[in-house]
Amino acid sequence: VPEPSDATIIHNDLRLGNVMWRPQAPPRIAAILDWELATVGDPLLDLAYLACSIPRDGACHTPVLDLAGALLSPRCPEPEDLIARYFALAGKTPVDISWYQALVNFKLATLYRYSRLAGHDSYFVEDHETRFLAEAAHYCRD
Repeated sequence: VPEPSDATIIHNDLRLGNVMWRPQAPPRIAAILDWELATVGDPLLDLAYLACSIPRDGACHTPVLDLAGALLSPRCPEPEDLIARYFALAGKTPVDISWYQALVNFKLATLYRYSRLAGHDSYFVEDHETRFLAEAAHYCRD
């Protein structure tokens, strides 16, 4: 477990689907929605969630990733570029956030499994937790 980078208010569901953009150019964020999971925590968890919510061409997509299809545009940054930009704009030394990315995917696997088995929402009808567990394993390192 890495040393916490900071303690701040974190969203815990920070992704394109929870962002509203103003209609005028240049594009700017008008609001960030869906704060019911907000808590005090490490902002690198929000960064990891955002990076993990960017769909990749040819990869298995979940409903959350499908809602972010606009990020498949060649003009959108790759997750690694987004992470590097965060550290540059924050004036912080870059660190490896793989642990946070594994945690994000483990949390999503748990959420999808629980919601699917409990029949809470048709959004969770498919067995996506296997995909999230595979993604979590991808970020785990010795």
